[in-house]
Amino acid sequence: MLFFILVSALLSFCAAVLTRRLAFKVQAIDAVQGGRKIHTKPTPMLGGLGIGLTILFVAVGTIFMHPGMFEETFLVRIGGFLAGIILLLIGGSLDDRYNLKPWMQICFPIAAALCVMLTGTSILEISSLAGKGVWSLDWWHASTTFFGHALRFVFPADLLTLAWLLGVTYATKTMDGIDGLVTGQTVIGILLIILLALSPRFYQPEIVVIAAIILGAFAGFLPWNISPARQFLGESGSTLAGFSLGFLAIVSGAKVATAFMALGIPLVDFLRVILRRIHAGRSPFQGDDTHLHFQLLHLQFTPRQVAAFFWMLTLIFGLAALGLQTRGKTVLIIGLIAVTLMLALGAARLRSSISITWRKRVLILTALITLAVGAWSIWGLWREYVRSSDVQEIQLQNKKLFLEIADTPQEREQGLSDRASMRTDHGMLFVFPRPDRYTFWMPRMQFDLDIIWLNGSRIVDVVRLPAPTLVQEIPARHTPAEPADRVLELVAGQAAVHGFLKGAIVPQLEIGTAKDK
Repeated sequence: MLFFILVSALLSFCAAVLTRRLAFKVQAIDAVQGGRKIHTKPTPMLGGLGIGLTILFVAVGTIFMHPGMFEETFLVRIGGFLAGIILLLIGGSLDDRYNLKPWMQICFPIAAALCVMLTGTSILEISSLAGKGVWSLDWWHASTTFFGHALRFVFPADLLTLAWLLGVTYATKTMDGIDGLVTGQTVIGILLIILLALSPRFYQPEIVVIAAIILGAFAGFLPWNISPARQFLGESGSTLAGFSLGFLAIVSGAKVATAFMALGIPLVDFLRVILRRIHAGRSPFQGDDTHLHFQLLHLQFTPRQVAAFFWMLTLIFGLAALGLQTRGKTVLIIGLIAVTLMLALGAARLRSSISITWRKRVLILTALITLAVGAWSIWGLWREYVRSSDVQEIQLQNKKLFLEIADTPQEREQGLSDRASMRTDHGMLFVFPRPDRYTFWMPRMQFDLDIIWLNGSRIVDVVRLPAPTLVQEIPARHTPAEPADRVLELVAGQAAVHGFLKGAIVPQLEIGTAKDK
């Protein structure tokens, strides 16, 4: 992971030198015009061009140098994402040079989102707000072929995906009014996704690689973009930031809520400002200084202080999300919305500057909260890692299987409930003190399971149980016909992969001892 981050960061930093020269040459310059502009001298744009080209170069190079690193379906999704980046770079660079009209600007993000959707990236299900199962978004679908490739439209999943990608893309675009703010926010958001993808609950190495490439590209540009900025992201960079976070959130499966924590404040602020403009009878695309970051500038916070304040708020909510399950994240999202609206309302009512002492107090308090939440989150991740280290590895023919052992009443009761996913080469083995016809069911499960009952080393039953959906109020359950003293849970489809059939003898699974008192 560190290798990809360092390579991307170095290339992005060097690319900024070239794109700055190109910006001066083609006159892609943000001149000082007063009003909302806070820079004091003409500043080159096209920063996103270097970031995007870095991502393209490193990602394509990685795919060709390590062809077996990614599955074929994931490669297709990456192809759609990279095609979207190219479109954003073209549209953004044209806007940096010619200042396109709003209706022309939005064409490129829409086209980029369609590239992602048509290559199979879609939000097909979301966790229920109560944390009990998932809501399927595949209500109706149609498919066709294009040059031999299958294209599929899913309703309403694809509409939600389009809204999500456009929402996060425009959130970072409208937030790009403070030097370094969007760049740093993107780095933090991607870092949060990487931490989740590395955790035992998810462990998605292919996501880590792509996210590390993107993180490095934005981190390498940050020294050029921090206040006072020597180069701006420009249209391509500001839209690429949200587009990248939105894509990573979808393909990593369970990170939409986490990405929302990274972009929640600008998203809520963006919607607040748009609704306010519409209510006032003005065009929603007409710029003004009512965004939260501009209001903080009116209170005499410096650009660096505003950026740091936003970064710390992102860390607070993002790190808190790492240690919470679905129901906790729902409460956290409500809290984020409330905090954003209260900050905007408070800043608007003050209207004038506040004393240096109060500004320092606000920043120090925010920093202390960030440290406290960070310590709590790191402790939770460490405990999860320690628990996952108590995993037994067994060899099955030519495949390895890593098993978590649930051998206490508390561990058996919790099981895999509330987990968003599990690696296909992992499983959970429930060990009971005596053989019995133990019933297993699917409360709070978010993915389908193969469940295998064993008495000693003999498999007495095998069944696949689906995760509960919105319309399925009673979770699926199954009771075996014969007693069992061990039950193995695997990701759906893995029982057949390992040859776990009823009546088969698997001595490797006769492990563990119940620790009931």
